[in-house]
Amino acid sequence: MMIGLSEEFLANALVRKSRLNRYQAIGEDVNGVISVAFAVLGLEGISVISMRPASSKERKLYREHQKSK
Repeated sequence: MMIGLSEEFLANALVRKSRLNRYQAIGEDVNGVISVAFAVLGLEGISVISMRPASSKERKLYREHQKSK
């Protein structure tokens, strides 16, 4: 069950540039660690391209990000 993307998710996620005009956010939701690919729309919006369970490599990156906070 996907709840949806929240401001809290993005505030706590590891966000990194992935491609031209695209970003990846790796963070936790109610189902565990997920990976979200998105594009920024103007100053206040985003367009979600994909949302899926994080791979083992992505989960490792996220754990390292959490430790560095």
